[in-house]
Amino acid sequence: MLCKLATRRAFLAASGLAVMGITGLSSSPTAPTLYATPAGGRAPETSSPPTATQTVPTAQQALQQLLDGNRRFERGETAALRQAIAQKQTPLAIVFSCADSRVPPELVFDQHLGDLFTIRTAGQVIDDAALGTIEYGIAELAIPLLVVLGHERCGAVQAALEAVDHHAVAPGHIQYLVDYIRPSVLKAQGQGNARLSSAIHNNIVYTVHALSSRSTIIGAAVQTGTLTIVGGDYDLDAGTVRIILSSIKR
Repeated sequence: MLCKLATRRAFLAASGLAVMGITGLSSSPTAPTLYATPAGGRAPETSSPPTATQTVPTAQQALQQLLDGNRRFERGETAALRQAIAQKQTPLAIVFSCADSRVPPELVFDQHLGDLFTIRTAGQVIDDAALGTIEYGIAELAIPLLVVLGHERCGAVQAALEAVDHHAVAPGHIQYLVDYIRPSVLKAQGQGNARLSSAIHNNIVYTVHALSSRSTIIGAAVQTGTLTIVGGDYDLDAGTVRIILSSIKR
């Protein structure tokens, strides 16, 4: 039996992502809020912004739109920056976030080319590739900050919730996502949207502990003080990131 989101396309179209962190992080109801404040002149020239009613383009149209965008990027204001960082990257933070198209870390945090080392999976689900990439950023690039970024109305968590409720098996490798998120769903409180929000929050906390238990590199970096981890929740409507977990001692 398949869950209501029975196809891979339907699931991924809805998918958002959850959060990462580490053992020892404290949850604080008074944690600070980070605002993605626009910086004048940073945004590259683009075509008209998409609207909610736009039709889905064909593959050829989508590819052409991407190539047109790349030409604008090539001719834009980043040429000097590209040359400056072409030989070496020095990102200021690792962002492990959802693959949801509405949650691009560089835009959400208003950062430049080369500023963020990003890893994205549906529901911020950890697998070996994601974990190895995070470890590379810590061990090889000496990045001091890891931000695990989840968001409201996460489609991956919603799909897992429906699969659990209906004792369903999702198609293909989507079941891996469901299995990972399942413990967070089982602990969720409330009904409807409140239950979904609870499961999303639980998934952040779950991933925090999973990171520390699966990676000696991450755990050691936190213990020695060379890495700080924060977990954030992104508001799709307001554009605000609220920090809900932090290893920073306040």
